[in-house]
Formats: sequence, C-alpha cells, structure tokens
Amino acid sequence: MNKVVEFLNANPVQYLATVGRDGKAKCRPFMFAGELDGKLWFCTNNTKDVYKDMQENPEVEISVSSPEYAWIRLHGKAVFENNMAAKEMCIQNPIVKG
Repeated sequence: MNKVVEFLNANPVQYLATVGRDGKAKCRPFMFAGELDGKLWFCTNNTKDVYKDMQENPEVEISVSSPEYAWIRLHGKAVFENNMAAKEMCIQNPIVKG
C-alpha cells in the first residue's frame, strides 16, 4: 500500500473511469486525497455528475502514469462515507474549493 500511496502522491493527476448513468464510459481527471485507515481516499461534490454516476454504479477504475512511463491501474468499488477525518484530509488538498 505504501508504494501505491507514494506513486499517487508523486503523480497528482489520476484519471477516474466510471460508467455514466447513460451507460457510456466516462473518464475524468481526479486527484488523490490521501490514505487513511488502509483505504485510498478521493473526494468529489455530491452535486456533480461523477458522484451521481458512482451512486448508480460504484465500479470504478483509476489510472495514473509517471513522466517516466511507469503506470498503475486500480480497480474497486466506490464507497461513500461520512468520515470527518477523511473530510478534513480532503479539505487540505489544494484543488478542493472552500
């Protein structure tokens, strides 16, 4: 897990693939928020299409590559949690708007 976290932190723009509510593939730039309790955390606003897409179909995949052409893909199920520690970690992300 440490190597994955290091790689995600070193390569801050990842791409999140979802299945849209229209049944079509969607791929969006995303940003890793951090690791907490052995889980990888990403954040989004609950008014965005990506949130609604993941609510309907939580199967997602993250892809990221380095400038040296190393890459990883991570597949999993999006889980939505009301975790204050994770929210505080997400707020520290410079791309998150206040």
